[in-house]
Formats: sequence, C-alpha cells, structure tokens
Amino acid sequence: MLAGWLVDGGRLGGSETARNLTVDGVEVGGLSETELRTVVTGIAARRSGTPVAVRTETDRVDTTAADIGLTLDVEATVDDALDAGGAANPLEWLAGFWSDPTADLRWTLDREQAAAAVADLAASAPGSVALLELRDGVLVAAPDGPTLAVDIDRLVDDLLDQAAADAIDVTAALVPVDADS
Repeated sequence: MLAGWLVDGGRLGGSETARNLTVDGVEVGGLSETELRTVVTGIAARRSGTPVAVRTETDRVDTTAADIGLTLDVEATVDDALDAGGAANPLEWLAGFWSDPTADLRWTLDREQAAAAVADLAASAPGSVALLELRDGVLVAAPDGPTLAVDIDRLVDDLLDQAAADAIDVTAALVPVDADS
C-alpha cells in the first residue's frame, strides 16, 4: 500500500492531479499541471460566452460574462485543482479510490466594466438621467438632483454568486442617490 501511495500519489513522479478529480464537470484526474492548465483555459474560453441578463423593474440588459467583466481566474482554479483531493498519507490515498473530488471554479469581476455594461439600466429607470459615473461603488447620475442608480457593489456580489451557472440572471438594485454627494 505504501508503494502504491508513493507512486500513484505523485510522490515518485506520478500524476499531478488527484484520481477522479473534476473541474466544471470535466474529468481532470491524473493530468499534469500543464495538461490541467490547458483544460481550464478551455473552460474559461467556453464560460466567457455565458449569457448574462441584468434587469430592473423597467428594463433589461442582455450581455455575456466576458462583456460584463466576469472571467474565470485560470491560475487560481488550477491551483485549487492541484490542491484538491490530494492524499497526505496512505490511508487517504486508499480512500481516494471511492471518492470523487471536485475543484471549484474561481472567478474575478471587473467593477468598471460591469458598471459600463449596465449604465443604460440606470439611465432608463424612471427618475434617472443619462449622464452617469461610478462613485463610491454606486453608478450615479452626474448632474445634480436626486436620482436612481445601480448599486454596483450588490451587482458585483450577485454576479459572482451566480458565476458558475450556465446562464446568469440578476436583478440590479436601483437605489436613490443625490448626485451632489
């Protein structure tokens, strides 16, 4: 058993990823780090086209994950996959024959790109004006007077919460703001 753990567990030149490991439903068990990176890069390319719908009570923007700034962090995902399901000792290695470890996808989101992608939502909401800017995490109307704005912090959280879905559908919160603040 010890010899099997040493060889198969990667201690003596065996595979880099754990047996039966999956990433986003793709079997990556036994792959080298280079092979794993290639697979995860392919997943990132596929996921960049994930449809994203951002809506308010009165309007909707349809876009893609890439266009709203949501991207798969390939390096972080690869690192997590390399750490997942590893056997620290022969007993864990033996138990690995009956387990199916998974590695989660790791996401990043560009706030400014997200704000730009949904700028029309705030502009078309009742009581809003078309000139907008990002201030303290909220997309606000640039001219003076109270208006409605998209809460970008909440939108970013909602997008990241749904990032691994096959289709993302979030409701943007419109909050009253004073453009002079």
